[in-house]
Amino acid sequence: MIEDFLKKNKIKKENIMYLPIAEPFFSRILNGAKKVEFRALTDFYLRKLMKIGKNGEDLGDKPIKYVDFRNGYKNASECPRILVELKDWFVRDQSIPKEQRTRKIEPSVQKEIQKEGFDDETDEFIAFVLGGVVAKDNVR
Repeated sequence: MIEDFLKKNKIKKENIMYLPIAEPFFSRILNGAKKVEFRALTDFYLRKLMKIGKNGEDLGDKPIKYVDFRNGYKNASECPRILVELKDWFVRDQSIPKEQRTRKIEPSVQKEIQKEGFDDETDEFIAFVLGGVVAKDNVR
């Protein structure tokens, strides 16, 4: 149970990001086949990850350590959920010239980018690099 894991390990709510996710992707994360989750590069997702000031300035990263993926929009006590370690995250912003990008993308992440149908040369996205599933609820 996720709540038991959180209490036992003294994990604070500020260390968790909550994301809904469709079934095929949920199952792939659950069975370990999907190690990177992608989302659109929007203020909505950036604000989940970063502290942003009133004037839009970057005040640093939030202390997110886990992602609580929910398969569906039902009440949390009813829908399938998995708590997954968040190893890293990065943004692919095409407004930054390729030669100025300092982030090296691991080959396994690059494969996942291609598998998901993204083009690293033209698409913009946020990539969440996932670790293992540490707890689950309502999962068969």
